[in-house]
Amino acid sequence: MEKRGSGLRKIYNETAKLPGFTEAKGPRFRSQATSFYTELLNNNYRNQTNDPVNDLVNDPVKSFTLLQKDLISLLKETPAITRPELCERLNVSLATVRRAIAQLKELNIIERIGSDKAGYWKVKSGVDK
Repeated sequence: MEKRGSGLRKIYNETAKLPGFTEAKGPRFRSQATSFYTELLNNNYRNQTNDPVNDLVNDPVKSFTLLQKDLISLLKETPAITRPELCERLNVSLATVRRAIAQLKELNIIERIGSDKAGYWKVKSGVDK
């Protein structure tokens, strides 16, 4: 059996060995009359900020969701496909299709050429699923 309280020292010493450890990210201990709490902070977390203006230009899209991949594939195959037809083919709701299309438009992956009734979808060149 270990000495009483030695576990707290071990927690602190092992946390101190982690990369990125600072006193501010060290474990925090607190107690109440009937409980004891240990709070361990994520030492790997880095607060990264992106420039929102250049975010889409400089940050390449790393991966698409399965729905987005299927949507891009369908739009390449059938550029004149309608949103209700996309719902039927993808077996999702209209709201889900609209949301996925909005995300892809925002990422500048697709665009609508012409009207909703007589237009077609254009998938930007160089987009690989």
